[in-house]
Amino acid sequence: MATSINDAKRMVAASRSNGTRLAINYSRRWCSDYRLLKDRISDGVIGNLCQVYVVCGGGQLACNGSHFFDLMRFLSGSEAVSVVGFVDKRGTPNPRGPQFSDPGAYGMMFFRNGMRGFVDMYEDLGIPPRIEIIGSIGRVTVDETRNSWTIEARQGKDREERLGRYDLPLNREPLSTQPLDPQKLLEGTIAEILGDGRISCTGEDGLASLQMVMGFHVSDREGNIPVNLPLSSKYEELTVNFT
Repeated sequence: MATSINDAKRMVAASRSNGTRLAINYSRRWCSDYRLLKDRISDGVIGNLCQVYVVCGGGQLACNGSHFFDLMRFLSGSEAVSVVGFVDKRGTPNPRGPQFSDPGAYGMMFFRNGMRGFVDMYEDLGIPPRIEIIGSIGRVTVDETRNSWTIEARQGKDREERLGRYDLPLNREPLSTQPLDPQKLLEGTIAEILGDGRISCTGEDGLASLQMVMGFHVSDREGNIPVNLPLSSKYEELTVNFT
């Protein structure tokens, strides 16, 4: 959305004061399969949502990773309250050009509802993205490049057994999905901007994800300590040339 918290806040304020519509293209928000998955998670198909883990090669925590941060917020309906981050220092050239700096990173986020978020986008990885959504009695695995979505969960009376029973089997739940179509998802974004209804991913959503990205950088600069979100005002002018 922006290269500093302050600039993102200015964007939100400008759209409010001028009565304009602002959408941030975190495109999974417009994906019917992710919306259905959110509903099923809310219905308890995998129990209480405990963890979302994302691993993805290629670095670029802001340009790529912020999409996953937004997905965590979307699926959980909760906000990140702190982050611990480790930023890659190897200086891999940015594919957008030498004037840009968007290193990879790995780290952990803690959400208000108790969910834990993990991301590993370190630059020693050259593998496609994979998302694991872990619940108290089941899990969802998403491999978008293969259109492979799997739900596994306890069934029947096993759902009532104590959580320590890790020996209980997980059975597959039916889940029918369609391959992600970036053009179709972008069309959904544009249609919402041109309409007058609710926007699925607002400027406030973009700002929240940027807080998480900047939290990684602040944590790393401060010796990888836990950093509370939203960041304090002294970090709002911190600028990183992501794009």
